[in-house]
Amino acid sequence: MTQTGSLNYYRNIHEGQVYAVGKVQHRGRTVCTVLVEIYAKETQKLLAAGTFSMFATQN
Repeated sequence: MTQTGSLNYYRNIHEGQVYAVGKVQHRGRTVCTVLVEIYAKETQKLLAAGTFSMFATQN
């Protein structure tokens, strides 16, 4: 369950595929913080990035 989230858009693409990479920055007992980066598949350019805090529902 998302507690807070912030997403910054850097550029757009009009066609093609995108992919996202997520990395847990902090994993606490009840809350974790995740960094997400979204890239254009063809050019590997960063399109957007965000940080999200989530309630941990399982260990």
